[in-house]
Amino acid sequence: MTPLLTLSLLLPLSAEPPAEGAKAAEVYETATRLAAALKDQVWPGFDARKYTAPVTDKETGRTSLRIAPDPKAERPDIIITLDDAAFRKGTPEENVLLVFHEAFHAFEHDPARPGARWKFENAFHLFDYAGLPPRNNALFAVEGQLLYAALQAETADDARKQARQFLAVRGLRQGGLAAPLVEFEKGAESNEGMAEYAGARAVVDGMGRRETSAWRRGSRSPTGRATCGRSTTG
Repeated sequence: MTPLLTLSLLLPLSAEPPAEGAKAAEVYETATRLAAALKDQVWPGFDARKYTAPVTDKETGRTSLRIAPDPKAERPDIIITLDDAAFRKGTPEENVLLVFHEAFHAFEHDPARPGARWKFENAFHLFDYAGLPPRNNALFAVEGQLLYAALQAETADDARKQARQFLAVRGLRQGGLAAPLVEFEKGAESNEGMAEYAGARAVVDGMGRRETSAWRRGSRSPTGRATCGRSTTG
């Protein structure tokens, strides 16, 4: 599944905001159990547990999640710190997705990670890319539809046909872009797209596991359909 399509499939998640509480510690516990079950199923070598650590404020006693390539280092290169407020308005699925998304960013920046240096977008081109004409956006939407059709294909031949059509449309669209914007797009897909894929993959794979049974009761499936029971996350 590609990063672009995964994001489009999981955006409809929504539910009533959860009640007040120690959400960061609770989400950390759920994400840790799920990461232990998934191991490197989300992506080879990626284990979200390595990149997340709870941090307790000495004055308030509140727990936050520190996400970094080495979150327990004396001076960690912190990607983000997520406190209770970061999780309070999210559904259980959205909260798990957020943790795995940010942990994957830490994985991207991990100097000990095997493999080539990760590809990132050049933020200098962000506003130029955002200002592209409607034709680019329309063809981009067609690409997503073709990828979805490939996933829905019942035979390998049909899937290859849709994939070839996707590549043709992408080649046509990117052929009309300046080279720096093509590189920006590829970098964004590698960076943000793959992080979103990691979060979405964790949610999808986690829906059928007993490690996530607590947050699945009373929550919503990736299709946006509520499940039965009462949530234990509030």
